Amino acid sequence: TVTADGSFPCCVGDEVTCTIQFVDEDGVHIGSAQMVSVTPRSPDTTPPILIGVPSDITLEYFLDSLPDQPEVTAVDLGCNGCSLPVVDETEVEEPRGSCANDNVITRTWSAEDDCGNYVEASQIITIQDTRAPALAGVPSVLNLEACVDELPPPPSVTAV
Repeated sequence: TVTADGSFPCCVGDEVTCTIQFVDEDGVHIGSAQMVSVTPRSPDTTPPILIGVPSDITLEYFLDSLPDQPEVTAVDLGCNGCSLPVVDETEVEEPRGSCANDNVITRTWSAEDDCGNYVEASQIITIQDTRAPALAGVPSVLNLEACVDELPPPPSVTAV
């Protein structure tokens, strides 16, 4: 019987302990262990794959709410037995153009496998304000049959 302790190596220079055990007819175990350096036939150059990265979207300021951060995971198809790559995420918001309500949010996810292969993907969220302001406090039509000296004071009109 041959057993290997630890995970199967995937990167150049990884080592695995091989334990060789022999069992005779009487059930007596004889064994030895040996550290073996493994060099794969070809080095792993395949980057991990990010799963769950959403598409770019455009939102209307005040009308649409920012979507929650999705859970993005990574798999590594280039290497058997390696640990799953850890996914790092960042979110940066920057102004876009001259309107204070127009922004761009960039969500970026990245992962690196045990062999140093790196992958990165982003979602661009564009927030735009395309709605014209509405005026509040505008008086209704005023018909005067008097002199201009008798005009009422100007109303207080605000933009919302």
